[in-house]
Amino acid sequence: MKRPADKYCPIFGDTDGTTFANPIDFGAGLKLPVASKTAAYTVTDSDFCVLCNATGAAFTVTLPTAAGRTGRVYAFVKIDSTTNAVTIGGYGSETINGSANTSLSSQWAKTVIISDGSNWVKLV
Repeated sequence: MKRPADKYCPIFGDTDGTTFANPIDFGAGLKLPVASKTAAYTVTDSDFCVLCNATGAAFTVTLPTAAGRTGRVYAFVKIDSTTNAVTIGGYGSETINGSANTSLSSQWAKTVIISDGSNWVKLV
């Protein structure tokens, strides 16, 4: 299948610069799940972007197990201007870049995390 330059993203499956093994049509735009949270929450497979509002109090968002989720990506953004931190925690003893958790402490702070199959790695 030839790649129409205006409808396909070259980072997904482009094997030789002109064709796609698995084309993804972006002609209608890309829609990903967004969840807004104001208190402790455990991320699910239905989530992608979690908007965290800690106006009421600091809270923790817990990742699911990284096992069996290789390549799974989650994005988190702290949307409020308070000093209340949002902590992103690994499942059980799993880590995020070798630590038990990571924290978002200022408005618009963000992180993108991917599973390597046994732990989580921060991409951003």
